[in-house]
Amino acid sequence: APDGRPTVLYTALVHAREPQTLMCLLKFVETILSSAAHASSAQSLRLVRSRRLLLLPVANPDGYAWNAARAPRGGGMRRKNGLKTCSSTGNSPNDGVDLNRNFGHKWALDSIGSPPSGCFEGVR
Repeated sequence: APDGRPTVLYTALVHAREPQTLMCLLKFVETILSSAAHASSAQSLRLVRSRRLLLLPVANPDGYAWNAARAPRGGGMRRKNGLKTCSSTGNSPNDGVDLNRNFGHKWALDSIGSPPSGCFEGVR
């Protein structure tokens, strides 16, 4: 952070089919801010004052929207984002990138665990 405080990033909905992560993040924020505002928790107050908190409540908006459009009452099972990796329409359940498994460190180092195919149901 420009002011020298360490930065902490909190994310939710990296996997589109896990909406409970959004609720957990929102409850965490509510608890931390309420506790800090009322000085009821020294730990919360210390966290808010000593860190720059970044919140990304919906890390996978296109995957979440895909699930909501197909299962508006919940239960959509798409995990990945909306990138068209297998089909021209993006309607294949295997389309997309699993954002939770797609961080830069040693990405695509080898094919152990999953092939580099864009249509693989697994992690890539």
